[in-house]
Amino acid sequence: MKFEKLSSDRLQITLTFDDMNSHDIDFHRLCDNKENLNRFITFLLIKAKKDTDFDLFNGQFVIRVLQGSNEIIFTIIRITGPVDKTEIIKKPSIENAKYRLVEKKIEPSTPDSLLIQFESKEDFASFALNMIDHIRSDSALYDDDGTYCLLLKPASSEMSKVYLTATEFGTVYRNDNVRTILMEGRSQKIAEGTSILTIANLF
Repeated sequence: MKFEKLSSDRLQITLTFDDMNSHDIDFHRLCDNKENLNRFITFLLIKAKKDTDFDLFNGQFVIRVLQGSNEIIFTIIRITGPVDKTEIIKKPSIENAKYRLVEKKIEPSTPDSLLIQFESKEDFASFALNMIDHIRSDSALYDDDGTYCLLLKPASSEMSKVYLTATEFGTVYRNDNVRTILMEGRSQKIAEGTSILTIANLF
């Protein structure tokens, strides 16, 4: 977590994905919950004040969020003129707050991911055969020291259904980039795409 005072009216906070995982932060879930988002932004502002002595008590602020491949950058900007709305993609309102969140992606957004760890091959097979339509070309099956792990990237419209079903058959990690990277590095990929269903039919 890095704090930089760029000017008297601008502060930049950089969080890597490792920072977010170490603080148990899921940014997408935060954006869906006003109370938790408000609490998280307040935490950032208090820490920014302590670390940089940035003046947060005069004026109103915009918090702009830029999401890259390995980090999220929060830029806190004191409003001294009109806000450039051409950059705004998402602007959730926060009730009773003196700041608001605007978001701009500097890369195309990537789909949410689910990493599902199964206790048995039978649990994996049952899940896969129940989710035939959701096993696509970007799905991958790993053997992690004798445990089957399935990586899926459901469409946002399918996420709720796939997530709920996955919790019935295994342990589910959503958007856990660190865990996924570690697993991909140490585990053997044994199938991908529809060939996963061929393996499931063996059990």
